[in-house]
Amino acid sequence: MLQTSETPRVADHKPERCLLVVEDEPLIRMLAVDLLGDIGFKAEEAGSASEAMIKLRTQAFDAIILDVGLPDRLGTDLAAEIRGIWPNVPMLIASGRSASELSAQFAADALVRIVAKPYTVADLRSALEAVRVLPFAS
Repeated sequence: MLQTSETPRVADHKPERCLLVVEDEPLIRMLAVDLLGDIGFKAEEAGSASEAMIKLRTQAFDAIILDVGLPDRLGTDLAAEIRGIWPNVPMLIASGRSASELSAQFAADALVRIVAKPYTVADLRSALEAVRVLPFAS
């Protein structure tokens, strides 16, 4: 078969990494999905803790971005439940409040980083590098 610029080569295909964005604010959730797309990730969305748990039980994710203030449950409680079931999934905990209390709460977990809202693509990239979802930029 002739190779054209429109024919993808198998060697060029990299499996898409997928993150779960758990955020109740639709505009913030859309922004997170767009920012993740900018750095090469596919993102699934959940607007509540219960929706997140359904998705987590049916699909594997490379990492989770989790809002602290969810409508049906505290994000910190959801993070603890996720950690109990999936001990190796990296999580970024997002909050518009002071990160110091959250940082202290998750200090012992090397797979958790706190991300302050509003976050940027650089913030997400740095946090994903820190939990080893992305390789460190050189």
